[in-house]
Amino acid sequence: MMKYFPCLLILFFLCIPGPAAAEISDILPAPIAVMPWKLSGQPQTAPGDDLYLLINGGAELVIEYGFRQAILAEYCHPEGGRLNIEIYEMEDSESAYGLYSLKKGRLSTPFPVGQEGALDDYYLNVWKGSYLITLTGLDQRQETRIGLKLLAQAVSAKIPLTGKPPWLLAKLAPLFVEKPLLTLIKGPLGLSNRSSFPVHPFFAAATGLILKFPDSEIMVVEYSAAKSEGEIYKNLQEMIVRKKDLSWQTAQDGSILVHDRHGKLFHMIFCSPFLYFIGGKMDAHKLEIIRRALEGSL
Repeated sequence: MMKYFPCLLILFFLCIPGPAAAEISDILPAPIAVMPWKLSGQPQTAPGDDLYLLINGGAELVIEYGFRQAILAEYCHPEGGRLNIEIYEMEDSESAYGLYSLKKGRLSTPFPVGQEGALDDYYLNVWKGSYLITLTGLDQRQETRIGLKLLAQAVSAKIPLTGKPPWLLAKLAPLFVEKPLLTLIKGPLGLSNRSSFPVHPFFAAATGLILKFPDSEIMVVEYSAAKSEGEIYKNLQEMIVRKKDLSWQTAQDGSILVHDRHGKLFHMIFCSPFLYFIGGKMDAHKLEIIRRALEGSL
């Protein structure tokens, strides 16, 4: 009989339930951590496609970046201040950073919270791990502005530090003294929200990064190795032909020049596995810096 005891013991431990999966509501701060701010009403949660029921417009964009679940709550201050907090859990840190980069503006002030924070008057976005935290002040009281920072720090403290910046961002962000506005793109909705490029090249792309300078923008799109240069150019040309307000020609260096109906010129250059889009002033020096960094020559 004793010889069966180890097997029974193993079976006993296998049958013990593990710890329950963390609820997104657990990330909301403890009341004592944000005094004198208090929850106003019940927080609302949304997993997956239920996000359409929770936010009025914009759900498609969040889902494009790789959405898991969200929680929305309102907090109030005893002297009348009010603010909203939205916490989005995304598929991974790259998805969370991408949505964060789309929400922050060129004039945002860096705020030291999470892995990166961006403050715009009464609007604060925070990226940490696979989470995006967005706080919005509903009035212009001084205590509301202070409350944005207080809640951001309290929520961030409850999120584990996981993941790292997307590799395109890590590679290109340090290259320029004149810091561009960086936006990570995961699909056509994000692209149309941030960029003026007249075609979207996301028929086979993994991810893209837009670098917006005062007089130009450069977008880098990374492609699957399964796509050949010929396939990508063919797909792009077909896309341009379908848009009646665009014309294109191939330059001597092999790049594609695209003109829209307003006379704007866009350059497209492919060097596997990257496609470069240049809008506005053609700055060959900036483009060369980017290409060398990505293609291993820097």
